[in-house]
Amino acid sequence: MFGGKISLVNESKTPYYKYAMKPEETRNLFKEKGWEKIVGFQTRNVAHLGHEYLQKSALTMVDGLFINPVIGKKKKGDFTDEVILDSYEVLIENYYPKDRVVLGIFRQRCATQAQGKRYFMPSSGRTTDALISS
Repeated sequence: MFGGKISLVNESKTPYYKYAMKPEETRNLFKEKGWEKIVGFQTRNVAHLGHEYLQKSALTMVDGLFINPVIGKKKKGDFTDEVILDSYEVLIENYYPKDRVVLGIFRQRCATQAQGKRYFMPSSGRTTDALISS
């Protein structure tokens, strides 16, 4: 975990600007929607039955669902960013309650290896936590 003041030095550009939200923007959006309990779902894959089950189950306990796919460089063989975003757009448009789901990207720009684990650092200071995958 990282702590202290976070400063944005150089905001990266994305072709997915429609999905790019800063922390303040997400907080304001959640407040506008009246959401007090929000579940975040972060993924690097397209939507599938397991994701659908977890997300629909979560919606029975919270006010809103924030789907947050990782955009940017991923493992070899992973789906493209476009396919991942399109899969969630289809679910939101045709299946999920539109007023209770938000799709926003998590841009990944760099990773480092330490003590056998890979640490992914978010771009643009979007969070103070490092994501750890084994």
